[in-house]
Amino acid sequence: MSLVQIFSYLLVTYLIAAVPFGLVFGKFLKKDDLRQTGSNNIGATNAWRTGGKILGGLTLLADLLKGFGFVFFAPSYLMPEIVAIVAVVGHIFSIWIGFKGGKGVATALGALLGVYPIAALCSLVVWGAMIKLTKISSLSALLAFLTLPLFGYIFYSHFTFFLVMSLVIFFTHIPNIKRLIKGSEQSISKTESS
Repeated sequence: MSLVQIFSYLLVTYLIAAVPFGLVFGKFLKKDDLRQTGSNNIGATNAWRTGGKILGGLTLLADLLKGFGFVFFAPSYLMPEIVAIVAVVGHIFSIWIGFKGGKGVATALGALLGVYPIAALCSLVVWGAMIKLTKISSLSALLAFLTLPLFGYIFYSHFTFFLVMSLVIFFTHIPNIKRLIKGSEQSISKTESS
């Protein structure tokens, strides 16, 4: 293990995680820029809403794999938690589009599936249940990540890493939280930023 190896893996993780696949797929499949339509977000929710199931599904899969792949295949000399955080930061602050990006939900869940699958699956169940009940994507994501540290502690006796991931997702959803407080956040079938 060397510092060069560590830096190289983390740099590649960041650069590939920073690829805005929703934007790429949107331009290829629909000739649209997701930043100019719907909620103006490059994530899977906006891709699904404005571009349909194929665009949304491809974006979701790519964003999940960005997190999962680098964490799951991380070399033994690297803490997978560090790789996970770098992947999520890459997605949120993409060097390819002016250090802007998505909200990080799918990439974070993918990373969690790669290293702590039980906690990730439990949070996915919370997300799915809340989508069914509320039809509000941002609220569902927030509640899923609110419960994540609890699942991490129950199943893995860890708390700090899960708390950090949750705080990152809450940070990216500050505008959504403000709209939720005001009662102006719209459902997944309408234009919302999530």
